[in-house]
This record gives sequence, C-alpha cells and structure tokens, in this order.
Amino acid sequence: MAQLPGQNGTPSQYMDPKFAPNQPVFNPSQVAQEAQDPKNAAHPSHPKHHEWAKNMASRFGNAVMFGAGATFGGDVVNDVMRKF
Repeated sequence: MAQLPGQNGTPSQYMDPKFAPNQPVFNPSQVAQEAQDPKNAAHPSHPKHHEWAKNMASRFGNAVMFGAGATFGGDVVNDVMRKF
C-alpha cells in the first residue's frame, strides 16, 4: 500500500488510487482472449472491425506526430540554449 506520510511521520488517510486494494489489475491475456471473441470489434470478422482499425490507426498516427513534434521542438530549444 502506498500511503503518503502525514505530519510528524504519522500515516495519512490518503491512499494512492493506483495502489488501492480493490483496483483491477491489467491482464494482457484477458485482453487477447476478448479480442478472439467475434462479438468484439477487434475481431476481423466483426462488422465494425474496419471502424475500429481505422480509429486505432488514427490514434497511432496522432501519437507519431506528437512524438515527432516533441522531438523537433526539444531539438530546437536545445540548439537555441547551446548558442547562449
């Protein structure tokens, strides 16, 4: 359990939600098993699979563009800072 210390080292009442006892644990094998279900949109035979795949491709593209922009911006800032 992850509790933040309170004043004078006494435990506080705050509990980090990521480490709460009733928090569900991510299970990759369960996700893979659910994707094999024909009723799941990730399954290739599902009627809305095309929409699901298009949405995933769009999200991946957005992540790539964000990463490239962040890298380029960081490089520009570092070059400017080196000149001063």
